[in-house]
Amino acid sequence: MLRKKIIIITLIIFSILLPLSINQYANAQIVVGTLGPPTNLVAKAVSSSEIVLTWTAPSDLGGSFITGYEIERSTNGGPWSPPVNTGSTATSYSDIGLLPSTTYTYKVSAMTLLVTSSPSNTASATTFSVSSPTSPTPPTGLAATAVSSSQINLSWNAPTDNGGSPITGYVIERSTNGGSSWSPPVNTGSTATSYSDTGLSPSTAYTYRVSAINSAGTSQPSNTVSATTTAQSAGITVYAHRIPASYWDPCFATECSAGTGPGASMYFELWDSSGNFVQSGYADENGYTFSGLNAGTTYNVYPADCGGCHGSTHDVVFQYWGDDHSTVRPRAATVGASLDAWYSCTNGCGGGP
Repeated sequence: MLRKKIIIITLIIFSILLPLSINQYANAQIVVGTLGPPTNLVAKAVSSSEIVLTWTAPSDLGGSFITGYEIERSTNGGPWSPPVNTGSTATSYSDIGLLPSTTYTYKVSAMTLLVTSSPSNTASATTFSVSSPTSPTPPTGLAATAVSSSQINLSWNAPTDNGGSPITGYVIERSTNGGSSWSPPVNTGSTATSYSDTGLSPSTAYTYRVSAINSAGTSQPSNTVSATTTAQSAGITVYAHRIPASYWDPCFATECSAGTGPGASMYFELWDSSGNFVQSGYADENGYTFSGLNAGTTYNVYPADCGGCHGSTHDVVFQYWGDDHSTVRPRAATVGASLDAWYSCTNGCGGGP
C-alpha cells in the first residue's frame, strides 16, 4: 500500500514539472534564433564600375555564429534586387560591373545556419563618370648626344600622365637655327623612348624637341636640347644601321645584328674609280673610317650583304643609303664623306622582308 502511494506521488510531481520543462526549452530556442542586424554600413565608389561596401558585424549573435551576409541593391531609387550571398564572414564587399554615373543604394543582412537578420542601415554611392581620353602630358628629360659627324642619339622619359589612353608613339622635331623654325615632324611609330637621328651634316648644331601621341592627340613639346655633330674625318666613314622592325627580334646574335654595337658589324669594301680593291673593314652604328686616302680622289664604297651569316638560317641585306634612300651599290664618295647604310633581315627572321 505504501509502495503504491509513493509511485502515485512521483507521477503527480513529474506531471507538474513536465510542462515547465517544455516551456523552458521553447524559450531557449527563441533566444538562440534572435540575431541583430549589421550596423555602420558605408558605400564608397572607387571607379566608374565599382563600389566598395563596409559594415560592422551584429553585436547580438543570438547564441549562434555568422555564416555570411546578404547584399541587396537598388539602382537610382528603384526596387531592390534579389539578395546576393557573399558566402563569407568578411565585413566588406566589392560590387563590380556597375554602370558609370549611376547611384546605387545598399542594405546588408547577416545570416546564421538557422536565421537571417533584419537589414542594416542603407548606404548609397554614385559611380564615377567615364571621361574621354585627353592628350598626354609632354615627355620629360630629353637629352641629345652626338655620336658621329652624321648622327645624334636622343633619349627621354615617357609622360607622367598618358591622358587616359596608351602612348602609341612620339613625334621628333629638329631645328638648325636654335628653335626659330622646325623641320617637319617625324613620327617614330614606336613607344621606345630613344631615337637615332642619322644622315646629318658634320660640325652642325641641331636642336630637338619631342611630343607624345595617344588616341586623343599629340602632347605639347618636351624641353628642347641641342647637340653638335663631330667634324668630318680625314677619310671616308661608313655606318651600319638596322632598319627598326619587330622581325629583328630573333636575330640578336652577334653574327647577324647589323649595327647594334661593337662586335656586331657589317662588311664594307672600298675600291678606286678603276675598280681596284683598296681597303675593307667592318662597320656598326659607331662607324668605321677608311683612312690614308688621297684628297680629291673618288672612291667607291660597297656595303656587302651577309648571306647565311656564319651558318645561321637568315640573311642580312643592304637596303638603302640614309641620306637619299638610294640603293646604288657601290657608291661614289670622296675624302670627308660620311655614309649611313641601312640593313634588313630576311628569310628566317620572324617575318622579315
